[in-house]
Amino acid sequence: MSSYGNPASGTSYQNRPATGTQTPGLAIAALATGIGGLIFFWLIPILGLALGVLGVVFGVMTTRRAKAGAPGKGMGTAGIVTGAVSIVGALVFWAVAVAVLAS
Repeated sequence: MSSYGNPASGTSYQNRPATGTQTPGLAIAALATGIGGLIFFWLIPILGLALGVLGVVFGVMTTRRAKAGAPGKGMGTAGIVTGAVSIVGALVFWAVAVAVLAS
């Protein structure tokens, strides 16, 4: 009868180092807020603008930390790009809405 609770040969799973690298939460937040900005800039422009700004801010913070050796540079860059697109999209949406309402 074998025991599934403990590993064989006296080793412990609890003391094993983690494999791979973990993505920092700030990088995930940058990408999530940037994508959220893309979704909301045409539905609720003020929310899209706010999420876009947050995506850019979190992305810049992540890429600065990545220069010092922290992981997450790609997600931070993607957060900057999606955040910037949502900011521009929200501003264009507002400009078109003002032009339509003014005419």
